[in-house]
Amino acid sequence: SFAVEPALLSVPTTDRIDVRFTPTKLGRAWVVVTPSASLVEPPSRARMVANVGAVGALSCRVSGAEIQATQQSYALSGCQLDPGQIYALYVYVEDHRFNTDGTLSRTVFVKVIRSNNFAISPVLVTLPTLDGFDVRFQATVPGRAWAMAVDAIGGSGVTSLSIRSLQGALGGPECYFQ
Repeated sequence: SFAVEPALLSVPTTDRIDVRFTPTKLGRAWVVVTPSASLVEPPSRARMVANVGAVGALSCRVSGAEIQATQQSYALSGCQLDPGQIYALYVYVEDHRFNTDGTLSRTVFVKVIRSNNFAISPVLVTLPTLDGFDVRFQATVPGRAWAMAVDAIGGSGVTSLSIRSLQGALGGPECYFQ
């Protein structure tokens, strides 16, 4: 069980989440970050131990780390979180007997705040042709922008991360900007 339930130590970024907790006794700990779908039903203890549903790289989770009955802090990295989406972080602790009879933490909500927004939403200012099209938009504050053209049917899964990596972009370099 927990003497102090898990909590975030800093504002999460797309890449990193800092978390701390204090278990009541020594044993092992698992930490996972899951998509918002898990907010409907927290993962089972067995799924936690197997890292089922965890997002990001292996460095964005803790798998059976040895723990003491003192404050534990972890810096999860490579999480690949999408700004504006809600994620759930869970910690599971148990003793060294591995009976899957430990304690699952409460849900720790994780949300990466968007760094900018649209003052004027993107709008086509010319009709699309085989040679291209023009788009106009305005950000609320100065910064960086990414844009790409995608297939209308396959473009429904576009996220801010896929735009930044140009995943699914159509055309050549003249058809997107970073």
